[in-house]
Amino acid sequence: FLFSPGKLVETATAIYSTDPHHRLAEGTVGIIIQGPRPGYREQCQVHFVSLDEPWWVHFNEIKPYIN
Repeated sequence: FLFSPGKLVETATAIYSTDPHHRLAEGTVGIIIQGPRPGYREQCQVHFVSLDEPWWVHFNEIKPYIN
């Protein structure tokens, strides 16, 4: 599965949090730390390199990281 824990991903576009001042630029790299769970079936939790805390993101907001 492309979006399973331990996989590297990057943002497909800019992503905004619920606070409009918090934004991740397109191409920000992170690692999936938790896959879907009840209530978050279309999302996974990602720890992005530029953040202190992981974010829940929708699968359409990320893509596999290919170096």
